[in-house]
Amino acid sequence: MKNVVKHEKTFMKELVSQLLCLPLPSQMNNLVLRIEQKRMKAPDTDRFYAEVYDVVRQIPPGRVLSYGRIAELIGWPNHSRLVGRAMHDAPLALGLPCHRVVNSIGRTVPGWHQQAILLMSEGVRIKANGCVDMRAHEWQAVR
Repeated sequence: MKNVVKHEKTFMKELVSQLLCLPLPSQMNNLVLRIEQKRMKAPDTDRFYAEVYDVVRQIPPGRVLSYGRIAELIGWPNHSRLVGRAMHDAPLALGLPCHRVVNSIGRTVPGWHQQAILLMSEGVRIKANGCVDMRAHEWQAVR
């Protein structure tokens, strides 16, 4: 029985110490403001996608760009995954050369075997490991 009382006292002390760490109502406004500021740092998806598609449209035959490089070019350097999502969601009607977008080491999209065939038909060299030779074929786009 003494152990139970001892554990309850320890539990109560921990609970009180955690409650004391909660922000006061006067501090809540600052907390909400900081959360809102973080949300504002995410790109507007429609505009982001449009900018991605604009860059992809400009990649010349025989050249490739990585998701990360596209993100850098449009001003969102840490959003390469969102570039990948934009490419995945790209409407066929836009006629984008999506096959010219690879990852940073030149790896093509898993399961899309036609990508390598399309790239090779444009003169892009695929190395023995299945990756694009980025040194030879990365497009040096300037924006």
